[in-house]
Order: sequence, then C-alpha cells, then structure tokens
Amino acid sequence: MPARSRPTVRILFRVAAGPRIGYGHLIRATVVGKALGVRPIVSLRGQTEARATARRLGCRLVNGSVATLLQSLQPGLVVIDDPSGVAATRFCRAVQRVGVRVASIHDLGLADCGADLAIDGSIVHPGGTPSGPALLGPRYAILAAGASHQPVRSNNVLISLGGRRRAVAWKLARAIRRARPGMRVRIAAGLAPAGVAPQMDGVTWLGPQRGLSHELSRAAVAIVGGGVTLYEACRMGTPVVALAVVVAQRPTVRGLARHGAARDGGSARHITMAMREVTRLIDHPTLCHRISQAGRALIDGQGAMRVADALTRLANSSTGSGAGRLW
Repeated sequence: MPARSRPTVRILFRVAAGPRIGYGHLIRATVVGKALGVRPIVSLRGQTEARATARRLGCRLVNGSVATLLQSLQPGLVVIDDPSGVAATRFCRAVQRVGVRVASIHDLGLADCGADLAIDGSIVHPGGTPSGPALLGPRYAILAAGASHQPVRSNNVLISLGGRRRAVAWKLARAIRRARPGMRVRIAAGLAPAGVAPQMDGVTWLGPQRGLSHELSRAAVAIVGGGVTLYEACRMGTPVVALAVVVAQRPTVRGLARHGAARDGGSARHITMAMREVTRLIDHPTLCHRISQAGRALIDGQGAMRVADALTRLANSSTGSGAGRLW
C-alpha cells in the first residue's frame, strides 16, 4: 500500500484493545498510520497484554489524561476507535472542548460519539447512522494490504476465530479432518501468545501474526469470525465461511452472505451449520469461484487510502465546527 503525503499536523489515535474485545481496533490504527505514512501515536485503553501487542505492532504508546496528552503532543486531530460508546464519547467531548477536531471509526453504526467525522466501513449499520458528517459502507473498510487469492490446488483450510475461541477452532479442525481427511487445517489463534495447544495430525497452530493475507491467499477455504478478517477474506477473494463468534457479529455475517461474498456458518455455539458450508465449498469449486468474485466486487481494498485522504483533509483544515463542508 503506497503511503499518502503526511498531514501537516500530528494525529493522535485513541484505541481500545485487549483479549476480550480483540485487537482489530488497534490493527486499524496501524493500517491507517501506514496509509498516512506515519507511525501511529496511540493512547491505549487496555491492559498489559494489549500494550505489549501495540508495541509489537510498531505503535508509539503515550500515557496520560486527555488534558496532558493534548498539552504535550499538540495534535491537530484525534482519531477514536473504541467500541464503548461511553468511553468514546467521554474522550471525544474532552478533546472537542479545547477546539481539536475528532474523527471516529465505528463498526455496525455502534458507539457514535459525536465526532466531527464518523467512519464506518460495515456492510450494514443496525446501530443507526451518525447525525453528523460520515463516510459509510465497505468503500471505507480499513484493511491491510495483501495479494489477491490465487485459485490454486490448495488443500489448506484456514480457521481464524480469535484467541478466545480456540476451543471452537479445535472442534472445527477435528471435524474437518474427519469429514475430509485430505484437507490440512491451519489455525490462527490471535495476536496474543498461544499457550499449549492440542495436537493432531494435519492440524497446525499458527503463532501471533501481524496479518493473515498470506494465509488467506493460500487457503482453499477460510472459516473466520464476523470481524475484520471476514472483510479481508472478501477483499482477497478467498472462499469464506463466516461464523458469528458473538451475537453482535450476526448482522455482518448475514449482510455479506446476502451479497454472495460469504457463506453463513451460523453461530459459534454450534458448528453443524459451519461444517455443512465448509464441506460444500470444498466439494464445489464453481461455488468458490462465485463467492470469490462477489467478495472482490464488494470490497476493493482501497478503504484505508480513502480514509487517510479524509483524515488528512480534516487534520489540515482549521479547527472548530463545520467539518461537513469537507466531504
């Protein structure tokens, strides 16, 4: 992904991350930072494990209250990516009180905090749309760069459900090996360091990954949750079964399935539906091809660059209200 020219003012990212809510918000900060051509300066709402992950991802972590951060860093723009509406709104209002503009990044129309610009690359917005200026839809999905899926004779099935769903991933891996012994299963267990994992012939546990583009590109089929990795799989054209690991992911899974870009694998509570869809894809290359085409048509992978352009315009504009005239 080529970097845009740097904004002429400093941008501060306020991001939430951790084992419970995941690291997708943190990864987005690094992707946007790369698109802007800057190392992201991050104020992190998270604990020790999240801080270690942020450093591994190359973020510059800063500590302190809102007032302290604004005084020491003098940012021209603050970008908030936090799924907690309460936490995001509190931080946003404190920043806006001193005249600094705020952009916020959302999923599913949730946690709107009243920012000067809202960005939501979700396929659906069940939580509603912001009342102010906003960039909405998969054109603004913030995804890391990666090569497109190549239709090769692969016998790999990739499972990526996050570190807190290791038991579900293991259950799926065993079921796939029983149903289709010729398939090899690779399990991405999340960004946190993995503990001792169960072993089985034909099943490989992957260590912490900075991105899954390479794994997605070599998979015949991928099974992923309804988060960022699902959008990445669609953008790459990887035949994908989407499994909602939490209830909040159901709208995304259903939305992408309606567009033909993924197969709906149901809920992580029961793997029967997911297994039926996985074996269907393994056995039907034509169906895989249709899903691959639909995914690439829906999500072109340029969202991070579009967001970087919008943030640069907002950061380089004068402070105060009236951001709507920029879009």
